[in-house]
Amino acid sequence: RIQKDIDDGINYAEGNITVAELVERYLALKQGVRYATRVTYDFVKNLLQKEPFSQRKISDIKGSDVQKWIIKLHADGRGYSTLTSVCGILRPAFQMACREDMIRKNPFDFKLADIVPNDSQKRIALTEEQQKERRDELEDFDDDDEEDDSDIEDEAPAEKKATKIGFVVIG
Repeated sequence: RIQKDIDDGINYAEGNITVAELVERYLALKQGVRYATRVTYDFVKNLLQKEPFSQRKISDIKGSDVQKWIIKLHADGRGYSTLTSVCGILRPAFQMACREDMIRKNPFDFKLADIVPNDSQKRIALTEEQQKERRDELEDFDDDDEEDDSDIEDEAPAEKKATKIGFVVIG
């Protein structure tokens, strides 16, 4: 296999870097990204640091290894959106390794939905009517419970309501 890689221009020495090193190398090229994107990059790097998978050599990783690892992450309680973020960084990092002849094939070349179920919940915004109903409920709740407000007397009315209910209605 090594001779075939050499004959095909695959740089065997370059393929000996770890997954973590590849991700660092890939992310170092990502300049000028938004703050939220940088936060996602840091989150994925931190997740990778905790995983033995990140210490494996990229030249030794097969598609089935990646799929088993993704299934393990899902079984460990990682959500579908987290797995999407992980694959969203590792897939192009490994694609870069392919372009630079470090490896022959991208082991992340699969659809995530074919490996783990998309169990994420879609969030639905409240309609104007529902928002009005919530504000009315908060006002009713505040009126019913005036005597218990002594410990939060310094707060504005909306903050009192948020403290009691656990969320803030903006409007």
